[in-house]
Amino acid sequence: ALHDLESTRKRLMFQYRIKTQLHNNHPEWLEFLGAIGGVQKGTDESVNTEDNLFYQLRLQIEALTTIQTGKVDNQAGEKAGSTGGLITRALGKQRLNDVLKKYTETKYKLSVYVNKTENNPIIETFQAFDDSMMSVFAQ
Repeated sequence: ALHDLESTRKRLMFQYRIKTQLHNNHPEWLEFLGAIGGVQKGTDESVNTEDNLFYQLRLQIEALTTIQTGKVDNQAGEKAGSTGGLITRALGKQRLNDVLKKYTETKYKLSVYVNKTENNPIIETFQAFDDSMMSVFAQ
């Protein structure tokens, strides 16, 4: 689902530009490009990955995968996905809640840009991605 969302990036840029009518050097346009990973801030300075929403989504998916596969060791030395005790389950749940909180923030920021385009295929792709992510959190 993330691949589908990422494949709409150019269309998102195009539609956002049409709707906002921002010029190349407008601060809001540059902020938008940084948020979707579409530009470098300067010739020598790359975009801050903290600003790049697609990069943040990839990190959140990696964190979810790690939690689900039990590859993160907790402080008790047990695997998060193993049949360990209550501590293991509590730590896994806390990690999941942390990722959900970050995802919710990232989703909101990206939804502002997506909804501003008023483009149904982009909005539907974003919604399908969100549905997919929320189904993982619901497990």
